[in-house]
Amino acid sequence: MLSRSQLLGLYVLAFVVFFVATMPARVALGWMGLGQAISYDDVKGSLFKATLTGVAYKDMPVGNVTLEPAFFALLAGSFEGEIVISGGDTSGQFSVLEYNGSEIKIENGRLVMPVSFMSKGLPLSGTLSVTSPELAWRAGEGCVVGTFTLRTDMFAGALRALRGGELMMSGDGRCADGQLTTKLDGENAAFRLEVSAVWLPGADLLADITLTPNAASPMSEAEQMMLDFAGLHHEGDVWRGQVSVPVGL
Repeated sequence: MLSRSQLLGLYVLAFVVFFVATMPARVALGWMGLGQAISYDDVKGSLFKATLTGVAYKDMPVGNVTLEPAFFALLAGSFEGEIVISGGDTSGQFSVLEYNGSEIKIENGRLVMPVSFMSKGLPLSGTLSVTSPELAWRAGEGCVVGTFTLRTDMFAGALRALRGGELMMSGDGRCADGQLTTKLDGENAAFRLEVSAVWLPGADLLADITLTPNAASPMSEAEQMMLDFAGLHHEGDVWRGQVSVPVGL
């Protein structure tokens, strides 16, 4: 037989669980706080499955985002659960291990997005695909720990005039103490392209580029002039250069 105080405690706990479980998603999101960088048009559902439509991060449209947080993490003032992005040019899914307003830790992440967020003033197009087993991002510091794999066709449009067909690049990267580094490479019938990039939040991404023509398909004079115009310099059998890419994250 439960005592009166035990019954009262049970009723209070049941009320809290019921209140949180039936809390409208709009109220829950206001309580959780998404930050000023994230905006959305509408939100539906409850605390345990909220769908945001028309989501944007800064100036980058994201699409629709579905949140499925864990109950006890929310009671502790943190976010933990699944996030799915769909319905737009950006898509993805990942598990949030912890989000406390200043730091987010994710695992099993997959994200596909247009490269428009980093193509201002540059002839870049296409998409960027990112997969990561585990990653941590801290406000004001950027990516503090983690590894990832990239796959992109962002250079295909700019290099289409150099023959050889489409160019898909892939490679691995890592981040530590806020600095992100990655190496990508790709090859088609006309040349091989290698890119080594470094990025810190608040600064442009610096990319060192090496383009190696296929020995059986040397560059024409017009193509060499095009590479010179792009800022790549002829060094022996290769063309090298560095570009600065603005990143709006």
